[in-house]
Amino acid sequence: MIKACSLSIKEYPILNSSIHVDNMTITNHSRHDIGIAMDSDRGLVVPVIRNCEQLSIMDIAMELNRLRDLAVNGSLSEKDLVNPTFTISNIGSIGGTIMSPVILPPQVAIGAMGKIQRVPRFVSEDSMEVRESHVMNISWAGDHRVIDGATLGRFSNLWKAYIESPMMMAFAMR
Repeated sequence: MIKACSLSIKEYPILNSSIHVDNMTITNHSRHDIGIAMDSDRGLVVPVIRNCEQLSIMDIAMELNRLRDLAVNGSLSEKDLVNPTFTISNIGSIGGTIMSPVILPPQVAIGAMGKIQRVPRFVSEDSMEVRESHVMNISWAGDHRVIDGATLGRFSNLWKAYIESPMMMAFAMR
């Protein structure tokens, strides 16, 4: 999910920017420092996986596990928590399905993933055949001073395509 997000940010870099309301300027960030919201015994923490654009999926998984272990032990440092350029929340980990994620300024976008649900789906528009399908809702929020809804929608569609087609994502990673 995190690597798919980073690859999608490459195509829609405005989502990886920040807005400075003092002088109404926008800073575009080349580094994909993605904050991952986590539930901990001490409440919500958002550690940051740095340079996701340069990391492999395995590197991201190892860093995510390291940060999760630090969060569980209450050992996250300030360095682990500051200056994300984009944030992902996983409400699915606590059984949530849909939410309205809140942007943490100066970031301009955030995504919230719901739990994967098993649901019935029609095979096609002109068929009455129903099959089992697995669906995950994701909710996005964007600061409309910087991002328009169509850009956020295209970003979401690309992210979805990477998740649904790992081979497409592998080719995008080079």
